[in-house]
Amino acid sequence: MLAAVDCVRSSFQEKLNDQHYVTLFEKANAAVVKSTQQIQPIEVPNARHFSGEAVDYYRVEYFKVLDTVDTQFAERFDQESFKELQKLENMLLTGQVHDVVDQYPELKRGVLAVELPLFKSKYEFSCSKEAAEVLRELPVEGKFIRIHFATTGKLASADIETYLLEKSRVTFQLPDDRCYHIFYQMMTNHKPELIEMTLITTNPYDFPMISQGQITVASIDDKEELVATDVSDTQIHP
Repeated sequence: MLAAVDCVRSSFQEKLNDQHYVTLFEKANAAVVKSTQQIQPIEVPNARHFSGEAVDYYRVEYFKVLDTVDTQFAERFDQESFKELQKLENMLLTGQVHDVVDQYPELKRGVLAVELPLFKSKYEFSCSKEAAEVLRELPVEGKFIRIHFATTGKLASADIETYLLEKSRVTFQLPDDRCYHIFYQMMTNHKPELIEMTLITTNPYDFPMISQGQITVASIDDKEELVATDVSDTQIHP
């Protein structure tokens, strides 16, 4: 994130020179001349007590605006709250827990020490935006993480179990979400007997309750997932 901030500030600072301003002013003037909308020429505002040319008046305004933007940009991202956010983001990207978590009672250091490395090792992402996209595409099933400690009190191992579903998704989905994956898996018609058994169709849009958001996920092959689900169920209930 800080790299993005530096990039934006550098872009502003590169424009803080007279050559860039003159080029911009000439382009604006040329656009006015070529316009077919009868736009008024660029002039000094009548209410301003300024005896120079328009190019000189707007030069002062140009640098004033860019200086203000650069100053406010720097102040905005130099706050302690932003620095804490940066540390939290780095935790997500590196998989390593930072002391900043101690400031947030809802964040459990021991749990994060297991979850973050697991998340980073299983999925590929290079920035927080990509990590958010990964999270949006994760299955809706909840996860129970069991942490094991040695007799010395040190972390020994951990395992994850699926234990719940988000009930709200049964009747409502956000634009980027979908309902339980099993519904869409069944509607692929990869196992026609399921369609006949459950008396449903193969079109999710026939069922408003499960088609308010997305009906497909780019990273999920519903046919393959249906087979995997069927195999798992067979192993549990032979």
